Amino acid sequence: MDEWNTSELQKSSASDPGGSSSRIIRRRTIVKGAAWSLPVLAAAAAVPLAAASTTPVCATQKTSFALPDSTSAGGISTAFVVPAKVTLLTVVVSGGAGGTTSGSAGIIRGGNGGLVTATIPVVPGETLDLVVGQGGAPRTSLTANASVISGGQGFGDGGDSDPAAGNPDSGPGTWWGGAAGGAGSAISRGGQPLVVAGGGGGAGGIYGVNWYYVSGGRGGSADSAGEANWSEAGGRMDIPGGLLGGGAAGPGTATPNGAFFLLPGIATASSRDGAVGGGASFVYAGTRWGSGAGAGGGGYAGGGSGARGGTAFTGSSYTVLGAGGAGGTSYLDTSSGVAGSTSTWAQSTSTIARQGGTITIEWCA
Repeated sequence: MDEWNTSELQKSSASDPGGSSSRIIRRRTIVKGAAWSLPVLAAAAAVPLAAASTTPVCATQKTSFALPDSTSAGGISTAFVVPAKVTLLTVVVSGGAGGTTSGSAGIIRGGNGGLVTATIPVVPGETLDLVVGQGGAPRTSLTANASVISGGQGFGDGGDSDPAAGNPDSGPGTWWGGAAGGAGSAISRGGQPLVVAGGGGGAGGIYGVNWYYVSGGRGGSADSAGEANWSEAGGRMDIPGGLLGGGAAGPGTATPNGAFFLLPGIATASSRDGAVGGGASFVYAGTRWGSGAGAGGGGYAGGGSGARGGTAFTGSSYTVLGAGGAGGTSYLDTSSGVAGSTSTWAQSTSTIARQGGTITIEWCA
């Protein structure tokens, strides 16, 4: 895995105030000058204190680790040794974004990665483990026998998109699967996570035959469930997105034209990894067509994948769709004195490449 490590050092100082001039006071002027000498001495004593208050007690230093937009699933794993005399770090940690799906029906975005800003009490010389999570792979075209696309790797890997997973009708055919999930990023001490930013869930798949508008569900951002998919052509299908904390999606409701089938989402196989995005398919005019749900994002707890479903062939129309995967969860270890806030960052809308996370650390020394 590639590693980017940049440092910047900012230093500022103030010169010490110059020495005060001395004065010889004769005995006969002491009493006479006492009334005015006391205020002057008090003012003079305050000058060095005021000057000292503007002098920085330390210089701020910073190091950053970031992943560029890439086709590689790999993240960054490295170590950070706390400098001498440093007892507090300020960190900003972001998780990888969920993958997008794109095609003739437009672009459906994956979920945004988590963004955590925090302070961490530390001991000089100790080692912290850093993991920067990569974003999930996008699904960019209608593909015969669509292959598995991989989730980002990191602290809790994003789920892979596998259109054949969990599909009782899986087999050769033309697929428009869902997208893969983004990975979480984390700072840990001795195997115990201190700060985790969850990854975004992957977007649901797009496809329909003779339906004028179809859309899969958007992937859930970190700490959010995936969105339901929906379609307009004589009825609405509400197929639920993936759930947080490794939960699979439950059954949805539907009022479509004709028969309807529904397959639930998939739960996570391990607690921190996002769930695999499964598929659904149907044979139309002798050809198997299909779609898939978005995969879950990785994090302190991984997200489940979205449900899958659609209408069976009725006259000249049918569709199969997938909902978005859930994002992974973020985390702050408050029991270790970590304090901060969690939110999400907005991924770029100008690229469909993997969009990875970052870790930035600042300290005073």
